[in-house]
Amino acid sequence: MLGRLRSLISRPDVRRIAHGISANLLGRLWVLALQVASVPVLTAKWGAAGYGQWLMLTAISTYIALSDFGFGNAAAASMIKSLTQDDPRQANKTFSAVWTLVSGVAALLILVISLAIWLLSGSFVHLINVDRSLLACISILSIHAFFAIQMNLLHVVYRSSGNYAFGTMMQEITYPLEGFAVLAVAALGYHALAASCAMLVIRVILSANFFLNARKRAPWFHLSPKNSDVSELRRLFAPAVATFNLNVSSAISLQGIVLSLGLVSGAAMAGLFGAARTISRAPAQFTSLITRATLPELTSALARDDKRSANVIMVINIATTVFLFTPVALAIALLGPFGLKILSHGRLTADHQLFAALAAAVLIQAIWQSISQYFIAINRPQVFAFSYTLIAIAVAAAPVVLSHPTATTAAMVALIGELAMLGVIGYAWRRESSMGASELRATLDHIRASMLKKS
Repeated sequence: MLGRLRSLISRPDVRRIAHGISANLLGRLWVLALQVASVPVLTAKWGAAGYGQWLMLTAISTYIALSDFGFGNAAAASMIKSLTQDDPRQANKTFSAVWTLVSGVAALLILVISLAIWLLSGSFVHLINVDRSLLACISILSIHAFFAIQMNLLHVVYRSSGNYAFGTMMQEITYPLEGFAVLAVAALGYHALAASCAMLVIRVILSANFFLNARKRAPWFHLSPKNSDVSELRRLFAPAVATFNLNVSSAISLQGIVLSLGLVSGAAMAGLFGAARTISRAPAQFTSLITRATLPELTSALARDDKRSANVIMVINIATTVFLFTPVALAIALLGPFGLKILSHGRLTADHQLFAALAAAVLIQAIWQSISQYFIAINRPQVFAFSYTLIAIAVAAAPVVLSHPTATTAAMVALIGELAMLGVIGYAWRRESSMGASELRATLDHIRASMLKKS
């Protein structure tokens, strides 16, 4: 058994995937630790209101940093394919086009924000009673978001050049460094403006280092807006819009059902459902640890038309998801009501049916998201993006048309929506990859043979 394990670990692609999973896991743990540490420190130093203002300010930066409109993922899949086909010039051409567009839009957005702040901090500030330091924070955090966008785009270079784990580690380390800087600033008695400046300084320094390492690890890479080609953007437009649409649809599904349930059955019912879903979705934060790490390898296998390797990655992804999340889902279904009661200090109570439905929904969602990586890898998320939009809207609107909906009813609706997505994705994947029973058996035999090869 040890011989089989050593044989598996010795493969370069498996090592890259393992390193990628480790980098993703470490990043999640850092974020979780900072979230836990920031609450007592910042509320003690800044008060509840000050802490709430800081969360609102950093949310602005976070939303700006996500404004690549899906072109980052689309570019990554395209660049991996180009490099697999030994065409680094095309890969750099793709990146240059996407970088020019996204950076230009981000710079324009920040310019508009800065202009608005300049107007507000002038003759209008006394009319709306806005603290000038908060306006300065927004301006600084907007610039911080611009550099965060640069790092997100540069991460595409790491992903496409086989340096996913290193790039992820370099990018993820910025969050604890910024977080600890904010905590240190607060502990020394300074406020949000100083914390914003500290975050910006750290982000600028690490962004420069991130860029230099990208040049070192991918010699073909160089920033050149002159290489930008509108035809590249046209080619990536459909998958980019589909990726962006997936994010919007996810927000509709998650937040829309809470809103509609609250409108029909009251805020208390919406609060119960929201709290229960938050508990049930906590493990879902780790769903993408494996799929994100395997995506570059999957894209590369499909680009060189290696269907066997692609099938192996897909089967391992799905099997691992089922193996890891099935016991988690069972634990949520059994222990969820007790956890909700403890966390809410007895103010919220729910039965096992609510958590069973939510746990099943989380499991099904993890499975179909694992399968969806196939279409992300071939840069065709539009295969299921439109279906997801329709299902998300239907899930969000369901409480409005149902009679006396409860939190459990909403959970059942969410489960039905996830099952519908599993059907859509599963059918599309089987049709695209010809994954039938015989192909599945052949893939499993290949996995067993690979493990036995050097044992």
